[in-house]
Amino acid sequence: MKWASKRSHGLVRALACACLLVQVVACSGSDEPRPPATGAPVDVWLTNPDQSALLARQASLTTEPVNGDAQVVIDTSQRFQEIVGFGASITDATTILFGDSLTGESRTALLGELFGPPPGLGLSMVRVPIGASDFSVEHYSFGDQPVGGRDDSLAEFSLPQVTKQALALTRDAMAINPQLTVMATPWSPPGWMKTSNSLIGGTLNSGNYDVFAAYLLRSIQAFAEEGVELDLLSIQNEPAYEPADYPGMRLSATQRATIIGQYLGPLLEQFATDVDILEWDHNWDMPEEPLA
Repeated sequence: MKWASKRSHGLVRALACACLLVQVVACSGSDEPRPPATGAPVDVWLTNPDQSALLARQASLTTEPVNGDAQVVIDTSQRFQEIVGFGASITDATTILFGDSLTGESRTALLGELFGPPPGLGLSMVRVPIGASDFSVEHYSFGDQPVGGRDDSLAEFSLPQVTKQALALTRDAMAINPQLTVMATPWSPPGWMKTSNSLIGGTLNSGNYDVFAAYLLRSIQAFAEEGVELDLLSIQNEPAYEPADYPGMRLSATQRATIIGQYLGPLLEQFATDVDILEWDHNWDMPEEPLA
């Protein structure tokens, strides 16, 4: 189905450990290994997770004779998870920096340095907020209503000017790197959809799962109308965290599964969008969440 991920977005677990950086000789498996000469010094540096040692030089080691079968082999035919891209978010703060603090020449130069090929960084992925984030001057969504009001038909849905500026900046990045992967994420749906009746705190009312899905679809369409076709969508920024002073909400694994499986997924399928859904937009140390 189109709304299921077409890539292998595997769960990557980063293992923090003390690392010894040593000089090793790797062979492809097709050539004869060339181990270091016996008695040759090996330089060693140490980094600890608690930062008690940061690339600290250690005593050198001396290679010892080993069994002739011992060797380091890199199997280049074996593949694991694919990394989609490296990048950053284009937030309201980004648009303020590029719009207010940089001249045309400086703006062009910085975009080229960030998204261009070498000697540029070649950033290959960006995330654009759906509504305000913790890098916004004001709190807003694309469908705010007065307290007590509702807009189930999303008749008053609109993109604020600051979001249009972020999308214009995204288009400029796409022009520099046509392979740029673009994802979008809401920090909060409109407050009237939530138990808190506010952009801050609470969770999504179960009776509003359908209109929330429609809100996300309308956001995808609105971005496309501004010239930014999305590749990826997550339905909640940091769903296990409820910030006290900026837009956000908790959204449990059960809620996310219901929203995606019964509402958003079928809706994206119906409208034949190629946007993929990323389930877990949060820290890597909670694998039980995406697994649930």
